[in-house]
Amino acid sequence: MWIHHETLTECFCLSSGVNVKTGHVFPASFTHRGPAEELRSARSFSGGQMVEVYDSSRELVKIEPCRWTPNNDMAFWLSQDDETILQYLSTSPHAEPPHFVHHIKSTIQFLLDHPSADGLFPGGQPQLYRRAEDGRWKRA
Repeated sequence: MWIHHETLTECFCLSSGVNVKTGHVFPASFTHRGPAEELRSARSFSGGQMVEVYDSSRELVKIEPCRWTPNNDMAFWLSQDDETILQYLSTSPHAEPPHFVHHIKSTIQFLLDHPSADGLFPGGQPQLYRRAEDGRWKRA
């Protein structure tokens, strides 16, 4: 959303990009959110801390082992309509991106499908991902 007021122009958007050559800031949208999105979301959705996962010096995504408590009661949310999900599971229901409800439901389904994270981190090792030559993320 753009607001124009005489000499002031502000952009209120969820994501933005910056042209590093010109300094121009512009609204941005991202169709791909990186590897293991549901796993990364499950960590924060279940109360884990937000953590940095990209190691720029090694050019890889590193997802450290995490834990969550199984909770079959959350299956309730899968049958709820979009408005209910937005009202109860969003801190800002009027500002969420279009994919928000789908993202929440897929994260809940992931948690139900994986009641324990132990099998996702064999031997307690992190999941590592690198970009392949075709631009896709591949397990390292």
